[in-house]
Amino acid sequence: MRGGGEGEGGAEERERVAQEVKHMFSFDYLRSDAVQAITHVPRDNDTMSDTEEVPLNKFIQYLDTPKENRQKKNLYGKDIRCPEVWRRFVFENKAILPRFIYKGKGDLLAELPPKMRALSLMVYIGDHGTFTPCHQDLCASLGHNLMVCADRSQPSPVETLVQMSNEQLEARIDQQRKRGIYQTHDEVAKSEAYSMWCVFPPKQLSEIKKFWNENGGFMEADNFYISLEALSKSNFKTILIEQRVGDLVLLPPLAPHQVANENGKSAKVAWNTMPYKAISDSYQCLADYRSFGKAQIYRIKAVAYYSLKNRVEALDKRQLSITSQVLEELLVLLRLVVDIYNQDWIESADFDPKIEVVNYIRDNSEEKHTRLCNFCSCDIWNRWYTCDRCSRTENTVDCCLDC
Repeated sequence: MRGGGEGEGGAEERERVAQEVKHMFSFDYLRSDAVQAITHVPRDNDTMSDTEEVPLNKFIQYLDTPKENRQKKNLYGKDIRCPEVWRRFVFENKAILPRFIYKGKGDLLAELPPKMRALSLMVYIGDHGTFTPCHQDLCASLGHNLMVCADRSQPSPVETLVQMSNEQLEARIDQQRKRGIYQTHDEVAKSEAYSMWCVFPPKQLSEIKKFWNENGGFMEADNFYISLEALSKSNFKTILIEQRVGDLVLLPPLAPHQVANENGKSAKVAWNTMPYKAISDSYQCLADYRSFGKAQIYRIKAVAYYSLKNRVEALDKRQLSITSQVLEELLVLLRLVVDIYNQDWIESADFDPKIEVVNYIRDNSEEKHTRLCNFCSCDIWNRWYTCDRCSRTENTVDCCLDC
């Protein structure tokens, strides 16, 4: 009789899965024809301007070229459509906690009708010398950034753990617990590319923006990176994070941050979610977006409306149980929706029938809640003005009530 433990079949299956994962999250995969349909517009970090659209596999070939042989030295791959196999692996293998899943159960952005949902699942690829300037994630959303691929001279943590038996894994965890860390900085720095994050506390936002202005930047423009040397002279806290393969960075709503890619090329999957606790801050920041003429993208007013509507309908159909969290969500959403209605409210007396310049029209189209103001770029939720003369042409002009 053989003793307990895993048979050869289990070890072979682990090895097969490990090899599939290794190939899937590799630059060899990104060089292949499997991603040739994915195109994007790289950002030139030296000029902070966008370049021409290129296929993803051609961009990886550019990164493989030594910098001295490149015409443009520091192109950064941003806002790249995520390969479907990556999306399935990351979100369908229970590797991410349910509340952090893209368009998952706890994400209010998923409450919108499918045609209205903004795409925030993106891939970012850069090599040493490229960076993301300081910015805040859109509309006070919760940011998630998972490094899935990096230049390295040894197996990644993900591959190593997949290949281990249960006994080996337990021994490794025990070893980590005794050491208190996964790997030392020196061990990693010599073996793989990583990203250095500078994250700043939202509570000191006014001081941070003032510091950026004093150093020649403007945070709302998303085009200025401040060195660590300059940051050392600031009077606000800077949180440094070294992100390596397998590390998931969570960014609190409204937290300004900048990222530098170090020691080789790396690829990260990034997405945003909207927990109910963040939507009040999201609504408050819309005024700033309007003042800067910055597109809101996530349609926060419609998100609040549909989130409340969906919960009320689920309660009516007894598809949702009344819990303390559900009650808290309803209260938060109800307060926002009431304020949204008040902002769009027009007394009937204001529509004087003697004034022929104003005609009341009802929007029954499928594009309801999807209009943008042509003057400040804000989302139009319900009420707006439109030029009757222009609407007869292709150049429709819509104007929000504030403008």
